[in-house]
Amino acid sequence: MRLKAEIIGVVAGTATSTFAAGEPREDGSGLAVIIFLAFCALIVVGQLLPIFRTRINQRRAQLAAKEAVTGDNGEDR
Repeated sequence: MRLKAEIIGVVAGTATSTFAAGEPREDGSGLAVIIFLAFCALIVVGQLLPIFRTRINQRRAQLAAKEAVTGDNGEDR
């Protein structure tokens, strides 16, 4: 039983260190570069949100105006 526990420990330790080490990237990018790119993406999305919000509000206003012209029973006036 003790041998089985030791084998599992060695295999788990080897696998963990293998996955933790990973291969070095050729371009040298690390966690700092990934965080920087994520921040840039957040800025771009933040700049685009007002555009979509404005277009959605315009579309709602057009639909409301169209319903007001059509009337309650669906016939044109």
